[in-house]
Amino acid sequence: MNHNFGPNEDELWHEFNDKRTSWERKAEILIDLAMKAGHKTDFKKERTYLESARSIANEHKFTELYDRATEIMAHRAARAWEDPELTFTLADEEISQNPGLVPNDEILERVNNLRCAKATALMSLQRWAEAAYEYGIVLEVAQMLEDDMEVAHAHNSLAQIHIELEDLDKAKEHARAAKAIFQKRHQIAMQCGADRLLARISVLTGNYVRAKIELREIRAIEQKMFGSSHSETKLFLAMAYMGLQEYGKAERLLAKLFDQNTKAWNFAFDYSLEVGYLLVECLQAQDRKTDANRIIFLLQAIEKKAPGVESNDFERREEEIKFLSEAGRLDEAEMVSRTLLEEASEAGDLRAHYVAVKAVIDTLWKKKDYEGVVAAWDELSPQALNYYDDLVIPVKNFVTHALLKVGRIEEAKELNLEVRNDFRLAQDQQQTNYANENAARIYKALKLYAKANQFKERSLQGYIELGDNARALEVMKYFGKGK
Repeated sequence: MNHNFGPNEDELWHEFNDKRTSWERKAEILIDLAMKAGHKTDFKKERTYLESARSIANEHKFTELYDRATEIMAHRAARAWEDPELTFTLADEEISQNPGLVPNDEILERVNNLRCAKATALMSLQRWAEAAYEYGIVLEVAQMLEDDMEVAHAHNSLAQIHIELEDLDKAKEHARAAKAIFQKRHQIAMQCGADRLLARISVLTGNYVRAKIELREIRAIEQKMFGSSHSETKLFLAMAYMGLQEYGKAERLLAKLFDQNTKAWNFAFDYSLEVGYLLVECLQAQDRKTDANRIIFLLQAIEKKAPGVESNDFERREEEIKFLSEAGRLDEAEMVSRTLLEEASEAGDLRAHYVAVKAVIDTLWKKKDYEGVVAAWDELSPQALNYYDDLVIPVKNFVTHALLKVGRIEEAKELNLEVRNDFRLAQDQQQTNYANENAARIYKALKLYAKANQFKERSLQGYIELGDNARALEVMKYFGKGK
């Protein structure tokens, strides 16, 4: 069934190319064609048609058509074309020409619509404070024009903004004001939207029972009206269930949302990640680690494909090294690590260089090639390594152990002290345990048995708390040997 009323595209182009068609009508046709292109999500054509219509209107002084094309472009640039800067340019151009209130309702309404587009663009960039300022003006002008629906929409947007600004009292005021107008105007779907914001505030303030009751009612209405509930209704209801520790119900909703939003036709990257990590949290709360890890792997893959993220060969090498190392294929892992080291050095990528150094040292340590670990350490610059918070502590712990193994005890002691005095050590309990174990081994080698026993106990307690029983047994076995 064709729901597109009026002439189709071929008919419009036929009229456009007719010599008798006026320039004013040509501009109108281009706007109509843009609307059709936008409906088909062909945003490139939509933009081209609107720009052409605006250019014709400007050239021939068709003021009304020029303003119409400008207003449409301002809204579409932020919402469909991913070009908020164009929205700012178009809106600011009109606002600068009418900086104050003017005794003309048409101009006020047009400027207010453009300011609304600008505020929406600011929201898309998460520039919440600026968006609040713009929507505050939109609200004042809409109230002055007695445009109830515009007032309600402004209140609704301000409620969303103030939630992001963590001013929940103000958000609640705006949501309630929007709801009152929507209810008065019999706009039940929009009223559900305002109620959804109020329920979100209940979730954020820990009132999970109230949120659950409200969201279940909203969901029932939306399912009746539209055949399916709004995605945010499901999301906030799942969060309420999680707050009430009803993890099974939360999981079903989150799994459905995650599936819906990772389809080819609806791949919302940011939203998918938000839902996905909530699903992971829900699965972990049920001690379903395998299922949680499966989702985590998928989320990490999605993150690499998100807009603006550039994947490179270095990242692929890292993944390959990790896989080979975990599979026990240490010779291959070392070979790939050294390949990464060469490639990073040639590319001049300092971080990738130290990632590769860590991979080489890690692999050699697992092979118990302590001479190789020390040789790799002697070749690098420890000063530069100190800039990489996630690499420095593990590398120094491996090297400390290796230095001790090859008999360079004083160097091992010095490096271990450096590690234990590094504030970054506290960020990783496993590495803290390893540093304490190294200290115990060093002091035992130096025959300072009281100190050795002190650090041994610290490392044992730490490993046991983490559930690393294998490492705890290794420490006990080592210190069970005679002095």
